[in-house]
Amino acid sequence: MTEVSSEEVVSILFWSSFILDLLIMWYAIGLSKRMGNSGLLHKATIYAGLTALIFGLQHFVEAIIADLPSGMIIAESIEAVAIILLGVAVFQLFKLTQE
Repeated sequence: MTEVSSEEVVSILFWSSFILDLLIMWYAIGLSKRMGNSGLLHKATIYAGLTALIFGLQHFVEAIIADLPSGMIIAESIEAVAIILLGVAVFQLFKLTQE
């Protein structure tokens, strides 16, 4: 039986999560089209999908530029954008409950 290295496991998990992020964004776009492309729930869906996509991109960028002097700063800044978008999505849901 062949042993799998930890680098291979990390690579498989990385690409699996990146593909899942893309699928989540695709699903969010599909849902928003079914919702009529307007309204607070539509916005929350798009923001949540973008959050997943940006988290995936952050991990992708981190893997590519981690060795650069400011690579981790750039990657963490991208993650901060995703966190802000997630906060906006939650706020959109809050506004929806207030209607």
